[in-house]
Amino acid sequence: MSNQSAAGLPPEDKATAVRTMFNRIARRYDLTNDVMTLGNHRLWKRALIRGLLEGNGTAYLDIATGTGDLALALTGRRPAARVIGLDFSREMLALANRRGLRLPGRSSRPLEGRRLAFVRGDALALPFADGTFAGAASSFALRNVADLGRMFRETHRILAPGGRVALLDLVPVPSPPPWTRLAQLHLRRVVPLLGRALAGDAVAYTYLPSSIGTIPPLPEIERMLREVGFVQVHHHLFGLGTVALITGARGSS
Repeated sequence: MSNQSAAGLPPEDKATAVRTMFNRIARRYDLTNDVMTLGNHRLWKRALIRGLLEGNGTAYLDIATGTGDLALALTGRRPAARVIGLDFSREMLALANRRGLRLPGRSSRPLEGRRLAFVRGDALALPFADGTFAGAASSFALRNVADLGRMFRETHRILAPGGRVALLDLVPVPSPPPWTRLAQLHLRRVVPLLGRALAGDAVAYTYLPSSIGTIPPLPEIERMLREVGFVQVHHHLFGLGTVALITGARGSS
């Protein structure tokens, strides 16, 4: 079944289709993201890191780490902290591991390194004990998750009281103004062409705009986060209103 229809698949089939797609495009993923966003995704991730590192935590989790760029940036900003990058794509993790090998103090054993490690796992069943992390983040992963409520519950569970969450993703925009419609046109028309030219895979990059329709509106995402116990939930918009950074904190209970 094509990845173009992955957004509308049942949860089990969607997970398999998305994992297969990311395994296929892993080698050109970073280059394609740079070209598609004109490098802006790196600026947006810096804003995510600022929102995540408001406290003085010593352990952070990057959910759906992909090729590890966010986890690597977190390690650079908080050198004494342990950073874990988690993903379900073997090919993405292989690239992330190669990128992290040059960091001093890195361990190949996931929970024993002080600085950076990458592990294979599922955002819906995080392989960590309750209260393990001071912060958890994801970038452009929400549209690939089959059950957002379950992901948010798992994220809340592995955070210590007061721990920060930061989520960056494309979001649906009801009644968009003209400038936002231009950004949406870019996603629908230009992104698949770039995917074909740079990654040799127009189908995978057709999935991107279609998958945005599976993400709830921002007020609904914020409601879901509060429902599982997050407080101080806010958002900030980028990319002509098409990209949202949503932050919050685990309550004391």
